[in-house]
Parts: sequence; structure tokens; C-alpha cells
Amino acid sequence: MAKLNLSDVSKQFNIDRSTIYRAVKSGRLSRRSDGTFDLAEVIRCFGEPTTAQRSIDRMQVQPQSAMTDEASQKIIELLQKELERYKQREERLLDQIDRMQTLLEMKSQPVADAVAEQQSHATARDTGEKIDQDTEKKKEIQNDVLHAVAMQQEESMALNGAVSQVQQQKRRGLFGRVFKAVFE
Repeated sequence: MAKLNLSDVSKQFNIDRSTIYRAVKSGRLSRRSDGTFDLAEVIRCFGEPTTAQRSIDRMQVQPQSAMTDEASQKIIELLQKELERYKQREERLLDQIDRMQTLLEMKSQPVADAVAEQQSHATARDTGEKIDQDTEKKKEIQNDVLHAVAMQQEESMALNGAVSQVQQQKRRGLFGRVFKAVFE
């Protein structure tokens, strides 16, 4: 509750001090122990403050609301910039996922073709030297294939991680993502 002293009550409600003293003496208006009056008590006894005082109060409130509007505008602008950055990040991640999927498809096809070709060459040769060379080539190819498979698994794991991260972001609403971004 707002506290008013005797002069504030007199000015705001346009009442003589003697009228206020009479109201206190008769018991219509109560005073606090520190000598101040509660605003609600004064309004109950004397009614609303005069219109001239209200217009002055409104003029004092307007600059504060204007400052609040400016602060709100700045916050809104910052949030819009943050939102734009997250949209761009999401687009980059989706593009990266598409590229990874394309690379996975492209790598799996040549590796299978190379293994099939090496197997056909190995069965067609008759001499021992060539078979030994073919065996060594097979081992190299197998190592290459194993390495390629390992790389594919790593890429698919990274891809799955990126996909799950994007899916988690999609599960949250726009407000939740912005809220999290602001407080992180």
C-alpha cells in the first residue's frame, strides 16, 4: 500500500489540512503509527484524487512506459536476430545431413563394385605368382573396404547424432528454442 503524509493528502485530494484533522478526530480517517495515511483509506474517506492531479500523474507515467517500450523493442530485436541465427544453423545442419547421405550412397556403390571386380580377376588366373599377388591385392582391398566401412559407420554415427539433434530441436516449439537460446 502507498503511504501518504499529511501534505501529500492535502495536495493530491485538494483538501484543507483542518478537514483532514477533523476526519481523523471523528474517526472517519485512520492514521498509521508513524503519522502517514494509507492511500486506500484516504480514497475511502475523500474519494478519488482531483482530475488535475491525475493528468500530472499520467504525464509522469508516460515517459516510463516509453522507456519500457524502447527496452521491449531492443529485446524483441535481439530475439529476432537470435531466431534468424538458429534458422540459418538449422538450414546448415539439414544441408550437411543431405550431403552426408549422398556421400554414404556414393561410397557404398564403388566399394561393392571394386570387391566384385577383384573377385572375378582372382578366379580367372591360373599361375601361383598371380594368385599370390591377387591374394595380396585382395587383402589390400579388404583393408580398404574395412577402412571404408569404418569411415561409413563413423559418418553414419555422426549423421545419426546430427539427425537426432535436429529432431530434438524440432520437437521443441519455437518459443522453447528461443527461450533456451536466450538463457544459455
